Amino acid sequence: MCSSRRTAIDNNNRTNTSTDEDLARIPSGAGVLIVGSDHVRIRTNEVTNNNTFGVAITQNPLPSPEPIPNGHEVRLNVVVNNGSPVRRTARCGLVLRWQWPGQLLRP
Repeated sequence: MCSSRRTAIDNNNRTNTSTDEDLARIPSGAGVLIVGSDHVRIRTNEVTNNNTFGVAITQNPLPSPEPIPNGHEVRLNVVVNNGSPVRRTARCGLVLRWQWPGQLLRP
């Protein structure tokens, strides 16, 4: 089990300068991004002012034996003012997103 607690993720809007091809795909303004992992807890964090999204959970786009994320717990967080009005589209401007068929644990 991986966990994030009592962390402030604010204004993470710098340009992504990664030289790794896969990491370079992550957009500027990403708050918390979980890719293809299972059983991650995100609790009591403050995720604010990120231009693209606050919290996103998605399957692994790379070849993997089990690419679908399952068993996550996202609760008791403050997730506000994420998704810049200029960049909001059907895929951007998200506060919380998970990609089905992954399952989100609920309190």
